[in-house]
Amino acid sequence: MYQQIEKPKEYKSRAGASSVAQMKDIKKRGFAFEDNRLEAVAQKTMRTLANSNFSHPIQKKKNKTGFMNDSAGVIQRVTTITITNTTDNYDSGWVRAETRSTGVNAGPQREAQAVAAIAGGDWVGGHMVNDRLGGTGGFENIVPITASMNNQHHTIENAAQRIVGDGTGPHEVRYRMNILSRKNYTITPKNDVINNLADSFQQSYDYRTKEVQAGGTSSRPIPYQAPGPITTVVGDVLNMSV
Repeated sequence: MYQQIEKPKEYKSRAGASSVAQMKDIKKRGFAFEDNRLEAVAQKTMRTLANSNFSHPIQKKKNKTGFMNDSAGVIQRVTTITITNTTDNYDSGWVRAETRSTGVNAGPQREAQAVAAIAGGDWVGGHMVNDRLGGTGGFENIVPITASMNNQHHTIENAAQRIVGDGTGPHEVRYRMNILSRKNYTITPKNDVINNLADSFQQSYDYRTKEVQAGGTSSRPIPYQAPGPITTVVGDVLNMSV
């Protein structure tokens, strides 16, 4: 009843050419089909993030201390030490013989090591009154000083010790140490701080013949002898380089 009529080949060719031309025109005008599959969306998101990160480099920010963080994100911390000892004038009193050396207690030793960790070089806990002249090893008599400064202190200390020796001689000695200056130091490159650091010193000592009390026996009495005149020796001002 119905008869199928085949379209001419020329018609098919024109229809195909028209379809291709339409597609080209769509692309030319900026239209395109978008791939909305999940995988395609995820890949597109990753590309967008990557492009964003490279086009906007991360900026270093100052931390709370005011210093820049390094590339690993480690905050540079500032160390502050305040020296425990605050006494500036020391006096051994009259000494008639050398005493046994007592050294430096653990607390002042640790403080000197902490200063060395910041300032560098060799540091010791320095006796303001030498322990052979009765000086103690605690914070009340110890300040951190360089090993070089400690050696300079030995000149006057040793002279005072020789005057009394083992106590059998006729003299007694009185040793003094004066701290002339204390400062607060900022140590580069980390800007660590050392507060109340003694950096200028002057030593001196007095000596005289001992007082002799009256005594003895009736056959061999010992008359009273007053202390002799005082002789004073003053050392140079010693400035410590930090």
